Amino acid sequence: MRGVKKRPGIRFSTGMYSGQEGLREVMPFRRSWIAILFIAVFAAAFTVPAIFAFIQAREEWVQLDTLFDLVSALFLSAWLLGWSIAPLILNTLLIILLFGREVLFARQGVIEVAIGIPGLMLMFEYDVAKMRNLRFEVPEKKSGKSWRGPHMTFDFDGRTESFGSDIDDMEASELTSRLALATGSTVRRGSIDTEKHTGSATDSTKTALVKKLSKLLRHPNISGHVKNPSEAASLNVFSDEGKASATGIFTFSTLVLILANLVPIVGALYFGWDLANVLVIYWAESGVIGFFNVCKIMVIGGWPALFSGMFFISHFGAFMAIHFLFLNHLFIHGGDSSSIKLEEVADLFISLWPALAALFISHGISFIQNFIGHQEYKNKTVGKQIHEPYQRIIFMHMTIIIGAFMISIIGDSTVVLMLVIAAKIVMDVRAHARERKFS
Repeated sequence: MRGVKKRPGIRFSTGMYSGQEGLREVMPFRRSWIAILFIAVFAAAFTVPAIFAFIQAREEWVQLDTLFDLVSALFLSAWLLGWSIAPLILNTLLIILLFGREVLFARQGVIEVAIGIPGLMLMFEYDVAKMRNLRFEVPEKKSGKSWRGPHMTFDFDGRTESFGSDIDDMEASELTSRLALATGSTVRRGSIDTEKHTGSATDSTKTALVKKLSKLLRHPNISGHVKNPSEAASLNVFSDEGKASATGIFTFSTLVLILANLVPIVGALYFGWDLANVLVIYWAESGVIGFFNVCKIMVIGGWPALFSGMFFISHFGAFMAIHFLFLNHLFIHGGDSSSIKLEEVADLFISLWPALAALFISHGISFIQNFIGHQEYKNKTVGKQIHEPYQRIIFMHMTIIIGAFMISIIGDSTVVLMLVIAAKIVMDVRAHARERKFS
């Protein structure tokens, strides 16, 4: 039997049962024509503007010539991506309400509920051992489940889950018996609060012991009794979850980040890179941060976080497009962006490829080593991760812009440029440490 987690596993399915044994039951699927009409109106209201925006964005991309054209196309595309979330959800829901069905699967220890259209269904997998209080329910007329009519309900992970619609109590009783036969066990009554309490108490006890041990090892009167100081240091590396983490700011990923930030200094000293080049590098780094943030969102939420990723790309992409136009107008080319050809912009980025590659590798190493390797994603939520890049980027660019204004007043001095890069490195290391919870 495949192991299942406490929360339901979610995946796509064709709706066909591939196992040799088990139960497959196509459940009645009630359709509310009032709800279908209501959703159809809203779907049309959101879809029509999306179609016109798509046509306009396509024209913008076809007629690309200047930097302003590119920024305009990027901004419109980002807006379209964000706006498209609503019509995608509404039209998907409309199709399900019109053509959808619900299929119940059961095998040893597992119950699965699939909902969707034939050939493409969303499958929710539940561990029978974690299910409680499987029951027949008749919802109130004005409740959120009234569209189902009489249906089956059970408790799982503090939530109420449902399946089936328009079934009677006799059908519910027969279905309960068939589920018990297919899964090899009946869904228990009561709650699992006691189990949760026992588990959390055990975890809390372990965490408290770890904290006390760490505090004891740091105590000046006790640390002298530790024969090997390095052993004491290695013991004092536990997080609240009792897992080992790095013991200081200067980890491998931090050192790689510092080295990547030193590349612009080499470029300024030996290849004549000026303020404009450095600003382009740091703008591109914001894009790299955004790219890996999308990866983090998907790791945290899985494919159900796809819409959250689309939402992040839309507003972050619009922010990046306007930000580049702003930097170009004030510090890079100046003047009217409509006169700057895309070939000039491309040449600028191509000449800076060593710094861009170094920063991409740096953030990639941090993603693999810290976010994946140290399992930082376990303490994150999709909502929190969506907003995380902005604080770092805003503070980073405030430092850069202040330094840029200093250069515009004092003059394009290599010394002042070095100070700007040094300030950015300090800001990056502090932000990196804050994310790792070192500071």
